[in-house]
Amino acid sequence: NDACVGRGSSSTFEIDASSGIMTMTGKTPRYYCYLDHTNVEVTTYAKRGSETGYKSYQGMVIVARSRHRDYKDDSCQARGYYFRLYNTGQACFLKEFIHSTSGCLVYSNNNPCVDDFGTGGVTKGKWYGMKLVIQNNGNKVNLQGWVDFDDGKNGGNWEKVLEYTDDGDWTAYVESDEKDCMKDCGYDGDEAWTSQGNSVFVRASYVKDYQWKKFSIREIQPFQLNSGGSSPVSSPTKKPTSKPTSGSSSGGSSSVSLELHKNAGKWWMAVKASSSGSDIKSLKMRSDGATSWETGDDAGYAFIFNTAKPYSAPFDFKVELKDGKTATKYDAIKTLSGGQKATLTASSAFTVESDTENGTNWDVLGPVIAVLLIASIACMVIGGYWYMKRQKSRGDVSFDKNLGIMETPVEDEGDNTNTNNETTNNNNAEVEIEEIEVELDLDE
Repeated sequence: NDACVGRGSSSTFEIDASSGIMTMTGKTPRYYCYLDHTNVEVTTYAKRGSETGYKSYQGMVIVARSRHRDYKDDSCQARGYYFRLYNTGQACFLKEFIHSTSGCLVYSNNNPCVDDFGTGGVTKGKWYGMKLVIQNNGNKVNLQGWVDFDDGKNGGNWEKVLEYTDDGDWTAYVESDEKDCMKDCGYDGDEAWTSQGNSVFVRASYVKDYQWKKFSIREIQPFQLNSGGSSPVSSPTKKPTSKPTSGSSSGGSSSVSLELHKNAGKWWMAVKASSSGSDIKSLKMRSDGATSWETGDDAGYAFIFNTAKPYSAPFDFKVELKDGKTATKYDAIKTLSGGQKATLTASSAFTVESDTENGTNWDVLGPVIAVLLIASIACMVIGGYWYMKRQKSRGDVSFDKNLGIMETPVEDEGDNTNTNNETTNNNNAEVEIEEIEVELDLDE
């Protein structure tokens, strides 16, 4: 393709005409395709070869919505989004701001990652399908990272391993000597790249005989126009969310089983759910410390939660079935770890389950007890008033009008405000700072 070219310092690219497989070797080999795109799906298959030097950020990378083609003329145009499968097993998104030959290399901080995208590390000699989906959602950008472990067999067994919405909270990591570069580019550091890009590329670092095949780029619809906000990937494997409905849907109860997806984490939550009765209409989740419920997006294979991040255990769940049965369970899942399970019992009447079989649910009983206590105090006050009135009329009790009733001062008990320090999760960069590569000769 005349619009595609290999670049990088001391890098070689060999494409086998019969198989279409490209082999890349070099310090910073990159294979670019130059085309205008905004909402895009980039797919490729990559196979790890060997490394010529160790770098913590080594792996297989797709970059899109970039303007890297123009960065030598305008370093501010290097911006773009990365989807990287690290050789160590991590999968991460990365956002680039500036790529200057003068030394300003500005990338994002606190990058969304999963610690293990499914194999515990990239196996040498194995093909991994990679798919990066970038879609605008108003002034936000939705990113999805998919992996196929079956080398495209029967269309591929695609699994979404990472999803993130860039909404202004994903900021740049700026060194003190890079502040002028950000100022010159007019960047505040919280920009979401919603505008058109002109460069898509795949890359690796310090490698020998890394291979690529089936590299494709296609324009897709914006996120809000894509039904349900799900990825437009072709033929991802989807598991049914529930068993088929059988018999009458009225009366009785249904068992709802929940299980955290193996790649669930603080930046992306996926919960597999199934019902013994009617289909699941909605699943809501509340993370530790959250004040409101988040409704999951039914992606077919699981319910996806991606709004109230970062997430932390324990988790409350509220389920509603299509036949009207509902259930709520507090502290249903106590740890943020893939494979954790919980069971809810949904019935026609609203039910609330505690985290233990015979536990007391104070979230429900607390308000009831408070109302009963207030009512009891009110009855005592009224009863006492009428009793005193009757006694006074009988002449048994009298008050000196000049003295009145003495008011007993209430002792100051101090401020009972809870002063326990809350632990702050700083979520510092999950990718080592070595991610910011000083490669002044990348594209010689």
